[in-house]
Amino acid sequence: MAFCEMLPRLRRAASGDPHDAAELEAVTETVRRGAGDMQAVTDLGHRLGVRVVDGRTYAGGYAQVPGTTGGGGGILRHRCPRGVCARSEDPTASVTTPRCEIWDAELRPVWY
Repeated sequence: MAFCEMLPRLRRAASGDPHDAAELEAVTETVRRGAGDMQAVTDLGHRLGVRVVDGRTYAGGYAQVPGTTGGGGGILRHRCPRGVCARSEDPTASVTTPRCEIWDAELRPVWY
């Protein structure tokens, strides 16, 4: 989640050096394969001057109450398009649907 949210800033910071840009894209590919290492992301961010906040402890979103599935209503959140991370965005917070920078896709709407 933290990497997804920080990727645009990391890419801007790495854009001035081809080696940094290549290293960032290699880390991104590792994350896509599900073998990401948050320490590598944090170290790279530090070298690029970007503070990376580790969001792994964030539970994200709302807990679903057993027995309340189906029907209308509920709470709409935008979640990771692949269901990999805990990122959860309020759909009313912006006019456009938030994007996952890792998968280059819009976050998917999920009703709770």
